[in-house]
Amino acid sequence: MALQKDGTVDCGVEADPKDLFGHGNESLDSVEDTGDPEVTPLTELKSIVLSLDWEITDEIMSRFVKEIDKLKDTYRDDEILVSFLGLLDSVGKYIKTHKAKAHPNASKLLNSAYMSLEKVIVSKDITEPEKNRILANQLKSFKRLMEQIALRKAASDGKKGLKPPDEARVTPQEPKEDQAIQQKEERSPEEAKETQLEPHEGRVSPDESLRLAVDELKQLIQEEFKALREELRQLRESKERLI
Repeated sequence: MALQKDGTVDCGVEADPKDLFGHGNESLDSVEDTGDPEVTPLTELKSIVLSLDWEITDEIMSRFVKEIDKLKDTYRDDEILVSFLGLLDSVGKYIKTHKAKAHPNASKLLNSAYMSLEKVIVSKDITEPEKNRILANQLKSFKRLMEQIALRKAASDGKKGLKPPDEARVTPQEPKEDQAIQQKEERSPEEAKETQLEPHEGRVSPDESLRLAVDELKQLIQEEFKALREELRQLRESKERLI
């Protein structure tokens, strides 16, 4: 498993289900204790993430995004840490936008991704392959979250899109049989074909809602990974200029 030149991760090992969104009973205090009481670069970010368990406000999320940007600069020479921070940035901005309406697994992923980031930074004996495995698991969790968000949105849109027929368009009295036959004969073949193919306005089938949601999911994932690749490209270019 390795970090590719285009910024993607070659996942040679399947993610352990226990790693997805954390183990459930973990807390931020369960990360390896180094025994060093002094302030670390992650101290402020950890404080912000802990505060999100109590409330989610624009002020707190703005602090979160600002701190992520600061850490990206601090760790700009480490591609794995930059990828972790990009993942946290994406999830944080989603939560900031939707707040209480955000998918419940978004907060779980935010905590899990932070714990993984801290583990990668503070663990003294962790290897590069292990760092890549942890990052790959978190990226799979992020993809899983995007799928869950899309499915929930599709279900919601499906309920809103299935509108009952417009009763105002129904005439009080149906035409007599001979009148209906006469009207049918008077229509040209082209008009009859257009009538048969005319869609029901205002109605969206569940399958169509799901397709649209999946397309939206694909676009979102492409944009997120494109942003990560761009950050890694800029990182490589800055390294080359220093050589």
